[in-house]
Amino acid sequence: MFLAAGCGVPGPDGPADSYGLNLTPPKTVPAGDVYGAIVFLVDGMNGRIFEEMLQAGELPNFQRYFVDKGLYAPRAVANIPSVTLPNLTSIVTGKFCGHHGVMGINWLDRQTHLFRDYHTLEQKNDVGRDCTVPMLYEHFPNDFTVSIFCEPHRGATKFFEDWLSGGPPFIFGWYYFVDRVTLFRFGEMMEMSRERNQFPRLVFAYLLAPDYISYQHGVSSDHYRNAIRHADRQIGRVLGDFQKAGVLEKLILAVVSDHSHSDVMRHLKLKTFLETVLKTPIPKERFCDNIPPDRRETYYNKYNVIVTGSGERYRAISLRSTKHVHAQLANRNYLYAPWSKTPTFTDVPVFRLLKKNAAFPETIELLPPLLDQPAVDIVAWPTGGNTVRVATKKGIVEFAQSEDAEDSIQYRVIRGDDPLGYAQALRKTNTADRQAETITHSSREWLRITHGTKYPDLPAQLLAYFRSPRAGDVIVFAAPGWDFGGSHKGGHGGVRAEEDLHVPLLLSGPGVPHKQIDVARTVDLAPTLLQLIGKPIPKNYDGQSLLQTGKAE
Repeated sequence: MFLAAGCGVPGPDGPADSYGLNLTPPKTVPAGDVYGAIVFLVDGMNGRIFEEMLQAGELPNFQRYFVDKGLYAPRAVANIPSVTLPNLTSIVTGKFCGHHGVMGINWLDRQTHLFRDYHTLEQKNDVGRDCTVPMLYEHFPNDFTVSIFCEPHRGATKFFEDWLSGGPPFIFGWYYFVDRVTLFRFGEMMEMSRERNQFPRLVFAYLLAPDYISYQHGVSSDHYRNAIRHADRQIGRVLGDFQKAGVLEKLILAVVSDHSHSDVMRHLKLKTFLETVLKTPIPKERFCDNIPPDRRETYYNKYNVIVTGSGERYRAISLRSTKHVHAQLANRNYLYAPWSKTPTFTDVPVFRLLKKNAAFPETIELLPPLLDQPAVDIVAWPTGGNTVRVATKKGIVEFAQSEDAEDSIQYRVIRGDDPLGYAQALRKTNTADRQAETITHSSREWLRITHGTKYPDLPAQLLAYFRSPRAGDVIVFAAPGWDFGGSHKGGHGGVRAEEDLHVPLLLSGPGVPHKQIDVARTVDLAPTLLQLIGKPIPKNYDGQSLLQTGKAE
């Protein structure tokens, strides 16, 4: 069955200007200059390496079809946590991860004792059910819209899952072939288009090879660069077929990545480390909604710490609160509160270990042992009232946002000397003469100020992260060269600029200006596409149109 499904998929070295697809449009096409938009989501492209390859002439199709005539953001900022499915969902919603509810490849909903794990066959298509905001496809209810191998696809007319033809080669590690299968689906898409007599109005196609090649070999390897070259060549061949069909000049085209990637040389198995420090076991079972709620609750109530995370450079720690019970009922002992009760922290996150027959719990601070580890870069936690604290080995800072000034974010150093390295960037704005003062800027201003630092866009994104009820109570990000797994040579998920967050974003087509922009977010793509296609932009997007001319709905 696999051989039959893969039959006809072009090899990697065919004609440079053709993938051999019949992309003839239907008889009826949309009126105006724009027929539709096609977005190529290429997993795990490091912005710096992409730029080096582009300047060296190694990516001729990205140069020809995008950079030479469109908009190019060499280092757009991805979303926190910088892992695939949250970021793909952010790209198709225009919202930060904390605002759309897809918090990782796996995450815990402490209210329902539900452990979501999109790596499993049972749950891999549950992203649409879990996402709490509209996806781009839902803005086109009467149009033909398509998702090719892109899991966030709620509202799409057609979802090409590619499991039959792409699943077996993925298991065998034939990642280039999987990507060519994805691109081969464009022929089937246009056949459906002709049958429906509707041109595809919005298309997302997901390519995965750079991400998985980096896991195996790291981004410093030529294997990784070959994966990006492969994406450039095969996308160029498909665009050549669109050109032959006479529709290329009517298409909005975009290339964007979900997160960056970096070399990993050293590993710290964070779950094992935490079991040692906190003196308590951590569950290994991951119960999803095919397990009855009472069974899930019974199982997770045996544990007081749960660790989730993916990308290997990000982990979320969920902690169970303790509560005091009346002396007559509990003999002055402390008991653990239900998982549905979220713990609160003040200065630092703590874990309370209740030993059998103990009168009082042993309080263990998480911050010192975590920051003592060379693998740990940043630890963040909420302190209530829409306030987040962030600790590095250099000290602690605080981000705060009041409800009556929603877009105004305050920053102050709590302890240490410039823990995030923001001081020089702030001095350039004439807003930071003293480290101790509270500095206030809008979300977009913070993006501009921090974009060139090691930790871009943390103020807005960490505040957004902890607004979600599915967020961890404490989140930990790995230092450069480290991860929290044990085998990969490449990784992502952290908050470092080059290693995790900076990715290329390219856009071309009718109405797209020819320019390079220094500062952008990947969530800016959604409102930009809506404006280019002539749709209103919702008011509550975290992204904004890169055209800078659209008005909110």
